[in-house]
Order: sequence, then structure tokens, then C-alpha cells
Amino acid sequence: ITVDGRSLTGPWSQELTLEIKPTKQVVYLRFLPAFTDSLRLFGLRNVSSLVKERIIEVVRRDYQGVNLEIRLTPPDDFAQYSILEVGGPDPNAQALFGLDNTSGLDVCTQRLDDYLAGRNADSGGTFGGVFVESFLSLSPSQGDNPLADPLFDEIFQPLIMQPAQIDETGVRATQVLKAIQVLGHLVGNTVTHELGHSLGLPVIPGCGQYHNAPGELQIMDCG
Repeated sequence: ITVDGRSLTGPWSQELTLEIKPTKQVVYLRFLPAFTDSLRLFGLRNVSSLVKERIIEVVRRDYQGVNLEIRLTPPDDFAQYSILEVGGPDPNAQALFGLDNTSGLDVCTQRLDDYLAGRNADSGGTFGGVFVESFLSLSPSQGDNPLADPLFDEIFQPLIMQPAQIDETGVRATQVLKAIQVLGHLVGNTVTHELGHSLGLPVIPGCGQYHNAPGELQIMDCG
């Protein structure tokens, strides 16, 4: 250290190491009031905080090892961060599970401030985000979705008939926990998928195909 042209040394001097790590992608995951309100349709309105916790756990698990950080409040220590909203009904009236409506896919991750929410005129005026009410279409009693499965009603119907309480015990506690885990995975995996678009995450190596590519259990497969 040099002060006034003199070199200073002392017991307080130390060697510094600078490590440059990969770019960090910060994501503000915004849960809209409509999300909490829509949980009543699944019988889970009273345990909404637990559903949110499970969703976040799933997303963090899916991106484990990737320099991506989920925030639940707007970051004040990063100038650039992405925003993804989790809401209730699909405002596009298409019963979509989720939609990345950023202005062009972020191929090869060129941006750190993708906005996967709200309305985007560049994408035809569609609304982006994840829409929890659309998962009701997985119930055979709700329509003719080819993905519908009787297991959905087996899990959620008891809670739709008698909404979950935070202090459930016995068999009811088990039913509530299972429903939280299932809905948490459905929504969490969809959040992971939509974020994958903003990260330029392809199904196949390189910056290429995003949907309908061969392979099982792929984050960016449409299934």
C-alpha cells in the first residue's frame, strides 16, 4: 500500500484473492393476490403460505447448481433482474398453465432483466405468467383435457368439499400435505419451465428447440 509516495507494510497487511464467478440471474417471483384467492378452488386457501413455500422449493431444486436466485421482494441490490408473476385465472382465456411473453425468446441468455409478466404488445397483447386456476383442467370432472386424471380428483376433491385448515390432524393432515405437494410441484415445474425460456434453456444442446423434442422429463418439453 502506498501513501504519500511511501510504501507501508505492517501486521495488518494481507493478500487478497479475487474470484470472478458466473453471472448471477436474480428472479423476482411475484405472487399476485389472485393466486391466493384462486387456491380456494383447490381447498387450499387457508394454507396458501405452505403452497408458496413448496413452489419455491421446487424451483430452487430444479435450478440447483445454477447461479440463479429467487427473491420474493423486488431486489434493491441488483439493477437487472427478471420478473415472473404467479396469478389465478389465465387472463388470455386460453386455460394456459403458463406463458413467457417476453419480447422474443432470450436465446443464449442475452438479457438479465426479462419481464415474464403482465401484458406485452410485442407478443400480440398476451399476458405472461403462471396461472394456477388452469390446473383445475386436470380434473376429469372439469372438462375434456387429455391430461386429466382421476388421481387429481382423488387428491383434491376431499379438500374442495371441506377446505383445509392450518391445524389439521390425522388423515386430514396427510390429505392436506399431499395436495400441497402436488399443487406445489405443478406450479413450481411450470415456473421452472417459463424461467427456462428467459434463460435461453433449450431442450437439445445449443440454442435451439424449446418444445416437443424427443426425450423424457425435460424442463423445456411441452409435457
